[in-house]
Amino acid sequence: MRIISGTHRGKQLNIPKDLPVRPTTDYAKSGLFNILAHRFNLKNLSIVDLYAGTGSLSYEFISRGCTNVIAIDKDPACIRFIKQSFELLDPTRKAKAVQSDALKWLRNQPGKFDIIIADAPFTETPAEELCEIIIEGDMLNKMDYLS
Repeated sequence: MRIISGTHRGKQLNIPKDLPVRPTTDYAKSGLFNILAHRFNLKNLSIVDLYAGTGSLSYEFISRGCTNVIAIDKDPACIRFIKQSFELLDPTRKAKAVQSDALKWLRNQPGKFDIIIADAPFTETPAEELCEIIIEGDMLNKMDYLS
């Protein structure tokens, strides 16, 4: 897996073969981050990466200057890998990996975030429930669009 942009651009992270996930493709990451970068200044943002899997999206946010990145996944092997990768990429330890069910974690968060991203597995479709939790919990900071 490769980080596609930012301060860690080109950095390769070797994913253990036993992880029960597939990383987001470079093509998909490019599309997502092109949209985000044209709308927002990503520096210093607070990010939650639900269903983090390999942590691929979290690493892209770190590489682009986000200062608070929280990766959530229920698989212990995924969280171990993400924690190891965070240590390599974020020695200031502003990034955090948490082993938890994404919906349960989200329900118990009193804080606000700039971006909450959820790349759920194909077998799960919690979009409506995620939106309800986020909206009812007033979990997103108001952000200005770039002009």
